[in-house]
Amino acid sequence: MADVTYADLKFVPNAKKPISAEPRQAGSEPEDEDGEITYENIQRPQITKFKANPEPARTGKEGLSALRLWTPHVALVLLVVCLCLLVIGITLGLKFMQISQQMSEGHEILNNNFSQSMRLRDRDLKDTQNELQESEMKLTETRVSLEQVLQELIATRRQLVDTSRNASETMDKLKNNLETIKKERDELNSLLENMKKQLAALPDCCPQEWNLVGDKCLFISKYSATWEHSKTYCEQKFSRLLIFKTEDPEIKTFLQQNCDECWIGVRIRENYKIWLDDSERLRYDTFKSVPGKIKNGNVEKETANNYLKYICERCPGLNVEHCVRKRSFLT
Repeated sequence: MADVTYADLKFVPNAKKPISAEPRQAGSEPEDEDGEITYENIQRPQITKFKANPEPARTGKEGLSALRLWTPHVALVLLVVCLCLLVIGITLGLKFMQISQQMSEGHEILNNNFSQSMRLRDRDLKDTQNELQESEMKLTETRVSLEQVLQELIATRRQLVDTSRNASETMDKLKNNLETIKKERDELNSLLENMKKQLAALPDCCPQEWNLVGDKCLFISKYSATWEHSKTYCEQKFSRLLIFKTEDPEIKTFLQQNCDECWIGVRIRENYKIWLDDSERLRYDTFKSVPGKIKNGNVEKETANNYLKYICERCPGLNVEHCVRKRSFLT
């Protein structure tokens, strides 16, 4: 609400501006810029007739009186202005303090964030530096290892070159040796054929104490033994007990003249003869059969524990082709 000031004003005549005879109305008084309304009691001075002579100059008392009249108004205006400036200053100060505090907080937050970011970046840089150092060490070790491997590869390559050279030389030597061996083989084959022909021309013969009968060498023991022992003794002489499947007249006559009762290579089961060369049948019938002997040129049963002389047979020794051909029934 605007302030209201009441004042008693007295006007003095002014020569320059004649005062109007009609007084101003109270409602037409202009308002102050600051919104203050002033009500004045105006005492209308008596109008005198101006003389043609110029107005004399005001005295010092009159100027001082006019100054005193305007001083409260000026002071009031200045006071209002000061109050406005004070309010503006306080408002600006508070606003400045608020902004300053916000800026200080923001600055502190920024500093904290920046410090934390720098610490994190520092730590990342240290970790990266450590990783780089480790990687550099590993690269150094790898480079050293690669150099060692390279040296080994170079040495191995040299060895391979030497080995290849030696292998080539050895191959040449082997080829030469192979040619020599082939020649020697051909010579030996030729010599073997000649020896076979010479042996084929020789008559059949038997070792000492053996008798050549037909195409067999026969041995009659001087001592008696069981059938199993007799079989073993014949095998020790690289022979076997006599197998007399086909009655060769020459062998039968020899047996009648030199052996009354001897073990031969046969086992008998229910009047069925199983010869030693029938190994498949002999394997199943050994425990169900009894050994056989030859007596007066005939094959008969005999108890296994009895002691008799035995007859071994083998092929003649010098005729190689004949021995090989006859060995088919000895094995």
